[in-house]
Amino acid sequence: MTYGVLDLRNDFANNIEYDFVLTERWAHLILHGTPVDFCTDVALPLSPTPREWLCDKHRDGSLHEPGLVAWLLALRTWFSDRRVRFIDIGALYGYFTSMAARLFADAEVISVEGNPISAEYIRTNVSASGDTHVVVENCLIDAHARAARPYVISGFRFRPDSLSDLLFQRIVKNNLKQALMRLGLGTYRVERPETRKLAAKTLPSFLDADGALNIVKIDTEGHQVRFLPRATPDLIAANAVVLLEFDAPKRMAAYGATNLEMCRPFLDAGYHMFWCDHRVMGASAVPATTVTAAMDRNSLAVLMPAALAEAEGTTPHPAAS
Repeated sequence: MTYGVLDLRNDFANNIEYDFVLTERWAHLILHGTPVDFCTDVALPLSPTPREWLCDKHRDGSLHEPGLVAWLLALRTWFSDRRVRFIDIGALYGYFTSMAARLFADAEVISVEGNPISAEYIRTNVSASGDTHVVVENCLIDAHARAARPYVISGFRFRPDSLSDLLFQRIVKNNLKQALMRLGLGTYRVERPETRKLAAKTLPSFLDADGALNIVKIDTEGHQVRFLPRATPDLIAANAVVLLEFDAPKRMAAYGATNLEMCRPFLDAGYHMFWCDHRVMGASAVPATTVTAAMDRNSLAVLMPAALAEAEGTTPHPAAS
């Protein structure tokens, strides 16, 4: 019989072993015996903080995006004999950055995050955790590289600097939050927007050209429409594996494209596509040749060259238990 990476991934999806341990200074995710560490005694002007975010994502024994975790476990096993470059685009607090750094035995990890405050946390965390093979890039990803220019940073959002944006964030939005708090309609953190300069780089500039397997995770809330089409020929030429988070059709339409349009060039080049609801524990990934209405939502597509996705043999690659 043929046992492919999809079978391995689905084996893992049904057998993820994990524990989440919180201490005064750290949060530890133990994943199949491998500790993934997050320093939490840091003060950041963001809401939620790393500690709050981690506690929320692991509340009541849950696991953040277990479908994507299952894919990382499967890729770690499937490509155990390969040197890997893992590129985490839209890293936020570096959850999957740190996970990849610990799971892949021979890997260079590049963590790309546009928010300078989040990026600084990732630097602090990987340093405190001793993950010396992680490089943090605080930049935007775009179709063309460009020099740094001012952006208004407010919470996890950043937009080109303008007086109207700054006034909206500092006066209108924060005053509305304070009014809602006074009415007892929720707890909100007043944000102090600031202006920072951010450069733009291209996705292909991060690819390894010296024999490593490039695994690229993209979670950019629709912004992939701006950079992925131009980068796609380079990704295909490099035989890269792409973990692409889909966004809701309405969000994609705001950028002028669809999830299918992001995937079609890979499919036309002979890539396999595997789709799953990555937020549901135990959900199977399925092969797909298009994006159906049921798939066209916040979910995950894995795009992989056919030669990498299949292996001939009668003995399955065992999922760790």
